[in-house]
Amino acid sequence: MAAAVATPPQVPEPGAPVPSVAKPSSADHAALAEWRRQHGETPSGRPFYDLPQFPRLCQVFNASKKKAELCPTWVKNEDFALTPELVEHLHRQVMDAEEGETSVFEAWDWLCGLLKKALGIHGAMDAPDRQTGDRAVHVAAAAGHVQNLRWLAQHGADVNAASAPALELSPKGDMSKGLRPAHVAAAHGQVGALACLAEAGADLNAKRWPDGATPLDFARDGGHADAAAWLEAKGAQGGSPP
Repeated sequence: MAAAVATPPQVPEPGAPVPSVAKPSSADHAALAEWRRQHGETPSGRPFYDLPQFPRLCQVFNASKKKAELCPTWVKNEDFALTPELVEHLHRQVMDAEEGETSVFEAWDWLCGLLKKALGIHGAMDAPDRQTGDRAVHVAAAAGHVQNLRWLAQHGADVNAASAPALELSPKGDMSKGLRPAHVAAAHGQVGALACLAEAGADLNAKRWPDGATPLDFARDGGHADAAAWLEAKGAQGGSPP
């Protein structure tokens, strides 16, 4: 896959609001923070369960009447308790899911709904992996897991969201691969995933910030002739070589 791109914290990754001037304004910062909030991230681009206040929010929920109101009987019978560890564990299962492992996705979908209703957490379906910055849609696109990709798209995942800052690239959180799912699918030669993404509304001409590389560039660079031919047939254009 193409090399990572250093991204200053004040400049949003592709798919997020882009500042219109060289020096981002307070409005630009606010727009990026809101975009991240809507995509299951902290203001710095970490998964939402890394929020300092998240453990306390879980404790308050577990002791509140909302738990009895929002949790189904099967959860109550198991003495369910919402914890950061539980949320991260289930998120990891989603990221590691095999093709067609719908039970894991359905459990995550239920938890995402609970988090939104009980704690006001939005976009949990798009939450990134803190180490890689990838979201579930990126993982499914890379592996060619079309069933999983279609399920994610049908349940609200953003098929145009860029990867988040990755700790494996920089502990400061100032570096991201800046890849959208279509970039990843093309880089791995996953024609089925590209078709699924296109059907769900993904931009096949999405440009990686700041070099402008498109899915077609990634397919060509990776030597994936079938993916490149498919993209060309769909009218996709090249940008800058990745």
